[in-house]
Amino acid sequence: TGDRVPADCRMIRLKTATVRVEQASLTGESVAVDKRVESVKDEDIELQGKTCMLFAGTAVSNGCCLCVVNSTGMSTEIGKIQSQIKEASEEEEDTPLKQ
Repeated sequence: TGDRVPADCRMIRLKTATVRVEQASLTGESVAVDKRVESVKDEDIELQGKTCMLFAGTAVSNGCCLCVVNSTGMSTEIGKIQSQIKEASEEEEDTPLKQ
């Protein structure tokens, strides 16, 4: 409880009855979400629907589980967002104020 998730990972076993994660930093959700061991079949589902995944930069608010790391660094969901922001800022044209 209270631990930051260091990587994108898939939950494979619960060690407590439930696991809840604060994902506001990634998804904007204002309340902690329940996580489950059961895999999600739809690969195109939004992040909020990936209930078996814990994402880098989020925080465990309740419970304990065992996970397998899926991706780290810039390959995580938060890393992809940071890459997109960086690319967008590099593509930004010079304005008179910047010149």
